[in-house]
Amino acid sequence: MVKFLGLPIQFTIVFVLSLLLFVYLLAASASERVENRNISDTNNTETYAWEDASLWICPLH
Repeated sequence: MVKFLGLPIQFTIVFVLSLLLFVYLLAASASERVENRNISDTNNTETYAWEDASLWICPLH
């Protein structure tokens, strides 16, 4: 059985892809929330910490 860092390669691939998908969807959600908040209320530009962090982590957003 092929192993990577002591773990089966299939597990490692699935884990990494799931993590990437999670980060992408989290940043997409944060981006949508920030956009909707900016459109609905021009005086409120406050963002939550998780939104800032997820947008910073994801290179596609």
